[in-house]
Amino acid sequence: MASAIQYPPRWPTREQAEAAFFDAVRGGRPTPGSEQVRALPDAELTRLTRRLLRLRRECGCQAGACCLTAALIAAPVIAAVHGASGLTGVLGLALLSAGCVIGAAVLGKVATIAVFRLRWRTERNQVLRQLAERGAVRDVILR
Repeated sequence: MASAIQYPPRWPTREQAEAAFFDAVRGGRPTPGSEQVRALPDAELTRLTRRLLRLRRECGCQAGACCLTAALIAAPVIAAVHGASGLTGVLGLALLSAGCVIGAAVLGKVATIAVFRLRWRTERNQVLRQLAERGAVRDVILR
């Protein structure tokens, strides 16, 4: 999901940092509770925003690549240990190995995305609870 808000290493204005925070927490829609966000020191706002954005944007490519590499190493070893008789057996093992390699890459990527989404949701709820405790509870909506 592309967002119109850009995230340079340092935001030049406080308004851009607050907009990025709201994007990291709610998907870009300003929500009640902006008074608590404005009360945060710049360093804390930047730290929270970067952490939430990193968790939300994890794509799982590194985990998928690691699983792919492990499967590429393991597939020929397993195929050699089990052996194959005839051309049909060799082709079957080759197709099975290819399927396992692709499946491992997809599984690693999907599992990582799911874990990071869960971590993002947990972190987001924790941040919103902390903001709610600093001010009036009615000003922050937990979803």
